[in-house]
Amino acid sequence: MNFIIIGRSGIGKSTLINEIFGEYLAEEGQGKRTTNESKKYESNLVPFLSLLDTVGTEIGVGHKLIDVLQETLQEITNKLDNRDPNEHIHCILYCTSGNRIVQDELEVILTLRERYDGKKLPIVIVYTRATNNLEVESIKKCY
Repeated sequence: MNFIIIGRSGIGKSTLINEIFGEYLAEEGQGKRTTNESKKYESNLVPFLSLLDTVGTEIGVGHKLIDVLQETLQEITNKLDNRDPNEHIHCILYCTSGNRIVQDELEVILTLRERYDGKKLPIVIVYTRATNNLEVESIKKCY
């Protein structure tokens, strides 16, 4: 199974990869960008799974998150069209932080759903950095 991980720069995508695999594979930047191009990670500890880490999005003044993500969206589309099961994307992990999703992120999630719903591609929202019970309870209240 191939999962693609997307989200803002420094949100914890590389840390998530290391946690899922239970070993240090992806360089972590402690809130700074470390991924400059998409990279596939695999581990013998979880042999049925590969995780594609994508370049984190950085938004400049006057830019929208969805516009910055166009290259990643095209990469997802290309991999979905690929018949090779080693390349095909089976799930999107969308990483966000804190206890709420901001408007730009909601727009991205809705676009992902609209664009890939017909292809039966699950989109999972992953909250990174929810480290204490207060944050976890606040997230639960959102849903």
